[in-house]
Amino acid sequence: MITQDNLLPLKFDGSFSQDCKIGLNSIFDIHNIQNAVEIGSWIGESSIFIASKVRNTLYCIDTWELMKDQKYFQSYVDMKDKIYDQFISNVAHSNLLDKIIPIKGKSEVAVKSFNQKIDLLYIDGDHDYNNVKHDILEWSRKLKPNGIICGDDWGDGYSQFSKGVVKAVTECARLFRKEIYTMGQFWRLI
Repeated sequence: MITQDNLLPLKFDGSFSQDCKIGLNSIFDIHNIQNAVEIGSWIGESSIFIASKVRNTLYCIDTWELMKDQKYFQSYVDMKDKIYDQFISNVAHSNLLDKIIPIKGKSEVAVKSFNQKIDLLYIDGDHDYNNVKHDILEWSRKLKPNGIICGDDWGDGYSQFSKGVVKAVTECARLFRKEIYTMGQFWRLI
């Protein structure tokens, strides 16, 4: 439970790209997004952005633990014991606790008990091929008709991190008979 006594100062690390902000804004400008799922919320910068745009609820799925690809960045390692506390504090500072529902755990477990229909699925979790493909395939079943699948880390310059994203999204696009729209790091199936 977050209180004034344990509230951490507002802190973002800039990992939510301008490309993703622009890409998501274009979706919110056109579509009436009631409910969304974000896979991979980290400390909440993207969560706050998305929650400020959805009409009702953003479900944030994350372990709030350091992932293998984040161990390369000292700033991430430094906050490994307080990732979730920073997430909740950032959400509280942004006055969005009533719109964001955190679901702590792995995506492949959370999807099994998730019973809501959503308008938007934003994927920025584990970046390896198997996890991205699983997230797209399994979470797409929770989408309303004409629901939107999009995400981060398309060709982000860190080839070992984005390679799996590109491969999984490309395969799923073929499977769903969709095209891939990209803008920098942002991707969307259309």
